[in-house]
Amino acid sequence: MNKFDADGDSAVVLVQYDGAMGMGYAAILIGNEVNGWNYYCNNGGSLWVAGTSENPIKGDHYESLQSFKKSDEGTRYDEAFLLEASASTDK
Repeated sequence: MNKFDADGDSAVVLVQYDGAMGMGYAAILIGNEVNGWNYYCNNGGSLWVAGTSENPIKGDHYESLQSFKKSDEGTRYDEAFLLEASASTDK
């Protein structure tokens, strides 16, 4: 392994059960409450739910999980799973 997370960023896996034409959809937030959270998702493919993403979101920034939850993007997800980390656990 040649990479590590010196900042101790956590991840939140976001799930939309009826997304992608009923097949389900997932995205991720990476960050923490100190530095904020960055949102990543593919947003559909060139062949409806498959193929290259036509409009990926690559790191839209939110100041807090609460601000993401209240955003248009945040309201589309049914569940979120926090994978918590810290600078001390990521050494």
